[in-house]
Amino acid sequence: MKRLSKFLDKNLMVINTPTTKLSIFGLAIPIFLENIGAHLIAMIQTILSSNFMDGFFVSPMNIAVSAAAPITTLSTVVTVGLNIVLSINLGRGNQKDSAKIVGTAIYANFLFSIFLNSIVSFFAEPIISFMGYNTAEYAEAFPYAVDYLKKQSIVLMVIRITGCFLTILRCYGYTKIGMYSTLISSAVLTGLTAIMLFVISPAKEYVVDGFIICRLIVRIAEAIILYLVLLKKKISISFKLSRKWFKEIFRIGFPANIANLAYTISSVLTVKICVSLGPDPYLARIYIQQIVFFVYTFGACVGVANSIMIGRLCGMGDLDKADMMHRQNIRLIMLVNGILSLLCIPIGILILRFGFNASDVIIALSVPVFIIDLFVEIGRGMNHIGQNGLNATKDVKFTTIVSIIAVFLFSVGLAYVFGVIFKLGISGIWFAYAVDEISRGILYYFRWRKGRWRKRFKAEEEKFKNEASKTQPAPAI
Repeated sequence: MKRLSKFLDKNLMVINTPTTKLSIFGLAIPIFLENIGAHLIAMIQTILSSNFMDGFFVSPMNIAVSAAAPITTLSTVVTVGLNIVLSINLGRGNQKDSAKIVGTAIYANFLFSIFLNSIVSFFAEPIISFMGYNTAEYAEAFPYAVDYLKKQSIVLMVIRITGCFLTILRCYGYTKIGMYSTLISSAVLTGLTAIMLFVISPAKEYVVDGFIICRLIVRIAEAIILYLVLLKKKISISFKLSRKWFKEIFRIGFPANIANLAYTISSVLTVKICVSLGPDPYLARIYIQQIVFFVYTFGACVGVANSIMIGRLCGMGDLDKADMMHRQNIRLIMLVNGILSLLCIPIGILILRFGFNASDVIIALSVPVFIIDLFVEIGRGMNHIGQNGLNATKDVKFTTIVSIIAVFLFSVGLAYVFGVIFKLGISGIWFAYAVDEISRGILYYFRWRKGRWRKRFKAEEEKFKNEASKTQPAPAI
């Protein structure tokens, strides 16, 4: 029992504040279910598409999503910065500035999303061509991929607005709302998609429009409902754009998000490598990614919860508890990811055969990948906790530099070496992923152990207190 208590200390999983009680699992589980619901949208659409017109639309839809991923990730700059800045200010009990942060983030998120997604729509054809999808093997599907990418950019703008509302609610501790919202929207979208494909059964040239209309209906309704929830929860929103907090959100959010952007761009490049291997390896990658999502998502959600709670603790000045909580979460998620990865091997094969109706060739390509993925997910668990924890203390430059170097050197460079030069195919690509994830996880862990985040945060808090004292009125004589 002593070993168990050291491995999992319940006191390190809870924060008591004057207004609310936060816990790691209380934050992470609703976010986990929310992410699972969102992913089920894509997975169910893939399953439905696999059984519609001989699976013709699986490939063009997924290549369009992969192609748009860098811009999609970049558009989350505001929500990443909002999560960090708002959590710290709520920890300080600074309600007035919190209202300004929320209002400024909503404005910034809306404008930034319109700008970025307009670029995607305008350059849709060259983007799809860059992915290597303009060869003879993909000639028939190419125009559908371009069409989907253009129209999906409209949906992404609405999704980013929804994401901003969800981030605000999470920071205030209302994580269950996002869970209910996403699960309900997933169920509705599944029903609409099934009706569109198998009841209405549109001609091939109208299928893309059908997918987009279904998603727009659901996403717009979700955004409206979440905004009404913000009003009902009486979360203060100052709709006067604050230059100070606008700069702070981007100052923190942009470098913090560059690490995610580098990872996303590297994924796009590895997709390009996979596409060059042929239709079967690329289709296998699509299916594998959708299955292993269920392995690493819980760790990713604990990483988000860890970020929120460390931001609160640092704002409250309890750096020792933040340190111990962070280390405990790393141990916990490495164990969870390892167990789930082992279970994924037999379950993943069953999903491939009976869910996606995959061929024997694709199953044969996937089995060794599921085994290698065990090491990928253990390293990824360290990354999800390590990167989010460091970012929560505003140590964003280190995570950015490490991510940029590691993902391009290992995920892309080694993927080409192992996958193409050594002719290991998709297994070689996954081995490169393992090297990348494990190396970054180790570097983040030792960065945290050195404790530079403590010194920097103490210096920033001292500066904040000095600035606050200057704004206080002089005492009456």
